[in-house]
Amino acid sequence: MTIFVVEAVLTFLATLLLIEVASWIGLPERALTSALISLPMTLALVIPLMLVSRSAPLEAHISDWLDKCTVELDDWCAKSRPAWQFGLIAAAAGMGLFLELAIIRWEGSQFAVFALYKNFILLACFCGLGIGYATSSARQITLPLFLPLLFALIVSFTILRNWPDPNVTELLQVVPVREETSVISPITPATSGRDQLILSMLIYVLLAGSFALNVLVLAPIGQFCGRIMDRMPPRRAYGYNLLGSLAGTALMFVLSWFWTGPTIWIGFVCAGLVLFQIQAASARISAIVFAVACPMALAWPVQPLIQVIYSPYQLLETTTQPNGMLAVLASGAYFQKIYDLPTASGRWRGSRARQNSRLL
Repeated sequence: MTIFVVEAVLTFLATLLLIEVASWIGLPERALTSALISLPMTLALVIPLMLVSRSAPLEAHISDWLDKCTVELDDWCAKSRPAWQFGLIAAAAGMGLFLELAIIRWEGSQFAVFALYKNFILLACFCGLGIGYATSSARQITLPLFLPLLFALIVSFTILRNWPDPNVTELLQVVPVREETSVISPITPATSGRDQLILSMLIYVLLAGSFALNVLVLAPIGQFCGRIMDRMPPRRAYGYNLLGSLAGTALMFVLSWFWTGPTIWIGFVCAGLVLFQIQAASARISAIVFAVACPMALAWPVQPLIQVIYSPYQLLETTTQPNGMLAVLASGAYFQKIYDLPTASGRWRGSRARQNSRLL
């Protein structure tokens, strides 16, 4: 687990570096840009793992830290009353389901492919929670890694979403399915299968990286909840797990009803899970630091000229066109422009009258 965590962070850094190099070179063809960026990014998924696996001191340091946190968290749970432990099961399960829904909505607002195919994120989150529950009896509790991993996920998506090079940002908004090409560029119905595959390579790397990060983020919550459930009678523990899951879903419904944004959603998750992590003295500092850093990262960047609205369904962004009229984006993709029809019709009539006068 430790190796995969460090690999995810190093992969993210290598990805940013490779994209910046390709942008600096100034490759003219978007397809060539996608191919040249995607191939090294794919290799970057493997190389950091090989390097970290050979770094025994770093792995030993993180492993020792997790060992201390595991002992402290196990002692805290063992000393808790049964009623309190059932409450912990419900709280952990609720936070897991709430975070899953928050990630699905937030990632769908960052890139078009996630907005159109939310089931991909859903499967990744289910996979992470399932791996966590399956490893509940493992020697180490990985809950202290949750907030740093969540921070890495937020920062990686935010930076890629706001990348300064328009060629890269356009490639990251490609949807590699022809049925959706009517609303997504640069793939058009006339694009050949080979060009479509090349243009979509960067998206495939993004999908693979996001799947891995989502799994890593959700797994510690599932493991912690499953570890507490192992201490209690199975049926009652599962019942409280279901109650907590329903409560987490209801909380997301209420927050969406009031049109709140991801800063509020992730703030709730960080506030809830930091209460668990501070019970381990060895994890308190990192828990508090990353619990504050995650909502702050979501609030960046601040763009005063763009109004961001999280409706109960999707992200809406409104901005002003050069002619002063309003333009609307939905989940980062163009949706519509608003025109002043009376003014436009008046200009059309005036232009038509001038053309008639010339003919006369």
